[in-house]
Amino acid sequence: MLYMAPCPLALASVESRREKGRCRMQTLVRIALILFVVLCPICPSVAQIAPSADSGINTADTWVTANLSLNLNGTVTLPSAFYNPQTQVTSAVLPIASSTNFNMEAGYDANGGLVLNLYPTSGANAATSDTSLISVIRYAGGQMTMFDQSGNPISPVLPNASIPIPSPLAFLGSNPGSSILTSLVVPNIQTHANAVNAQIAYSGGNAIATLTAPPATSGNNVWSYALSGSNWVAQSFSTTTSTATSTATRSMVFSNVNWSDNAINDSARAAIPVTLTTAPPPSSAPLPTSLGTPPADAPNSLSATVNPASCGTNQYALGGPQNVVMVHGLNSTGCAWTRMANWLNQDFRFGTELIPQLPANAPLATQGQDLANDMLATGATGNI
Repeated sequence: MLYMAPCPLALASVESRREKGRCRMQTLVRIALILFVVLCPICPSVAQIAPSADSGINTADTWVTANLSLNLNGTVTLPSAFYNPQTQVTSAVLPIASSTNFNMEAGYDANGGLVLNLYPTSGANAATSDTSLISVIRYAGGQMTMFDQSGNPISPVLPNASIPIPSPLAFLGSNPGSSILTSLVVPNIQTHANAVNAQIAYSGGNAIATLTAPPATSGNNVWSYALSGSNWVAQSFSTTTSTATSTATRSMVFSNVNWSDNAINDSARAAIPVTLTTAPPPSSAPLPTSLGTPPADAPNSLSATVNPASCGTNQYALGGPQNVVMVHGLNSTGCAWTRMANWLNQDFRFGTELIPQLPANAPLATQGQDLANDMLATGATGNI
């Protein structure tokens, strides 16, 4: 809090009048300081803070730095009630809440590639969360890497190889875009609202703008901007989604936003056409012929490649690059695969094709060992 000493109410002498003038000036300065402290969240930064020296960001290109708070709140309705030892309440509704704070810097490397660095900072749950073990989360060169407190890389292992690493632009709500600033620093708020199909509402004497846009799923996306000089600077972003059994709101709060814009490089990026490597098929496209239902006479029309004399273990050398093993189920035999194997061989040329016959009523451990022995006996590797 700033202390303001009172000025004398009546000063008669010339010296006193001078003192009165100085006192008024001091009062005005203090009032200005108070207004700056109160309004600083919507004031432009006096000096831009560049990315750190080891950020990997080319400071001659477009960049942005900010303090970022990520928050997640929601509920999940479970099939049955459970006892929560933390809340000591039995309920079918599971609350979800987390909050993490970061120092963020984003921009482009010397080759124009996207770079995003997130440095976890102290927060309400930093000491009890995984973020306390991480010094920086970095996206660069199309890859995401985490570093521990000693600077050693920790490569994240995703549960599915098909899950893509998120783009920094998507993280900041502007994917695709020609600039990391697309949704963070907006010169014309109405033009931006039209571009993202959002409704706009003003408050705070038209110094605050709120944009509400529908997301890809149910819920909404809400951006809040504050007027800073001739630009609108993002203050917060939240997205709300809901399903039949859950609701969730993820929010980001920005503060101390500093930036530098290289308009020439942004224009060059905007001029690069966005193309798809392979055009997606229409939603009404039929199944490929080779994967459709085989004709009724398919088993009789095919060559007798798979025509076992018995339902014991059978092995076929078909000359293809991919080896395959077809395992029957419990209380079954290898003959269960005869028709399917013929259908598959019509469209795919396998290498070694193994159809084992296991002791269907034996313990699973015995069946597993027999299967392993049959596979080893073929000498084939890389089996499907």
